Amino acid sequence: MLDAGFLRDEADEEIKAEEIEECAAWLLAHGATLDTGASGEYTVFNTKDSVDSLFMPEKEDAVAHGDATMSLDTFLKSARTTGT
Repeated sequence: MLDAGFLRDEADEEIKAEEIEECAAWLLAHGATLDTGASGEYTVFNTKDSVDSLFMPEKEDAVAHGDATMSLDTFLKSARTTGT
């Protein structure tokens, strides 16, 4: 099969389908509106309907100052190992 100028085999098509499903699931989990085409063969990201509901997830390891390597736990661990 020819896709964007490259030859692809059926295994690539299966991987592509899995990646699209994973992307669609992530978008839905973060407030996106997805529409299916009339034939049901493709999914479209509806930006107009999604604009007010989209959000980015909070990072689980985030710290207030933005640098996770400078967290209190990391500092205390390094202080214990260096003996200071």
